[in-house]
Amino acid sequence: MVDGSLRLAGLSAIIFWERMKTRVILVLIVLLSLPAAAADFNDFVNGNWNADAMNTWGEGVGTFPGASDDVTIDSHSITVTADAEANDLFIFKPGTVLTVF
Repeated sequence: MVDGSLRLAGLSAIIFWERMKTRVILVLIVLLSLPAAAADFNDFVNGNWNADAMNTWGEGVGTFPGASDDVTIDSHSITVTADAEANDLFIFKPGTVLTVF
């Protein structure tokens, strides 16, 4: 009788683990299919939208807004010299210049 209950316990553990693996895989699939989180960018210094040498956005060299990001220009002049994308663009301060070539 003890041997039979051990087999039943082992079988229950195997079934539990298989169900958990399925759930973990489903959660991973859902998480990986979500779109990347959008970032908020605010002007940090005067400069180019896609600046490499001096970062216009204060986020580090080579980091600039993309298609899913929200951009606020409220205190500096930002020049767009190449294709640029943003989810939303907010320009608040009178006298702020957005130059597009």
